[in-house]
Amino acid sequence: MLVNAQIVLMRCKTNKKLSGIRIEQTENGSWKMNWAFPINEEIARNEGFDKTNLTADIYIDNEYPGCPICGAKGFVRCGSCGKLTCYDNEISLNCAWCSNFMDNITESDEFDLSVGDY
Repeated sequence: MLVNAQIVLMRCKTNKKLSGIRIEQTENGSWKMNWAFPINEEIARNEGFDKTNLTADIYIDNEYPGCPICGAKGFVRCGSCGKLTCYDNEISLNCAWCSNFMDNITESDEFDLSVGDY
């Protein structure tokens, strides 16, 4: 069976290092986040991971190990630049991409993962 999977990019909230997050489409059409790995920026760009564009219901699978740098189990999408930063239930957080201050963070099950260039 062919698996539909994508890689989206996320930066660590602690040191801004880049990670690739594997999301896989399930049989019911939703997407599960199930793997994460540190990645070099040049390799990410060469692989086209900076171009991932997906609007989907996404959830964090039990297999997901968390951010490979700090271990945070979640992520947040910046309202300013639209990119992902790891997240571990903080009430507020600075975006690891653009330093935008995000407060009153709320959880959601649907994300627009059009993360674009970095």
